[in-house]
Amino acid sequence: MISLLKASLTCSLLLVAAVACGDEPPAFPGTAPEHELLQRFVGEWEITGECTIGPGSEPTKNTGRTSSRLLGERWAINEMVFDTDGIEIRGVQTLGYDPAKQKYVGTWTDSMMNHLWVYEGVYDEEKRTLTLDTMGPNMMGDGELIPYQDTFEFVSKDKIVMRSQAKDDAGEWVVFMTSEMSRVAE
Repeated sequence: MISLLKASLTCSLLLVAAVACGDEPPAFPGTAPEHELLQRFVGEWEITGECTIGPGSEPTKNTGRTSSRLLGERWAINEMVFDTDGIEIRGVQTLGYDPAKQKYVGTWTDSMMNHLWVYEGVYDEEKRTLTLDTMGPNMMGDGELIPYQDTFEFVSKDKIVMRSQAKDDAGEWVVFMTSEMSRVAE
């Protein structure tokens, strides 16, 4: 923590010194056109959906809310609170675009797990779908990391359909959660 503070202070002092000496401060990279997609998340949303805990189990309903805002023009911060079968789960998702990778990137963390989910993915304009790939613990097995995929289908400006799927032992994608986000009227 102290190293981070020292680095931040050093950077600030260098910027002030550069301006005081008549030098221009360093230019920060601009946004890419892909960053515009992140604006679609901004707002208040109600969530309804269902989740299947495992093979042969009955789906459980989930409801909740998402509050989404932009951090600058580069990051969407999605804060979610939802209830699944009487269990409240709180989560924070960050989504951005990395021009160097030419991919959308992000993270997910929540109140139920110790795992930090790290995303990388692409947007399909024709399907209006953002697909994010990640690795996470096998919740139906030994906890070994397996591939997961989250998708956001932008049905309209007021409706987003989210799907989460994981690869099973045979290497097939299995959808285990589907939710619909509906924009709350202001």
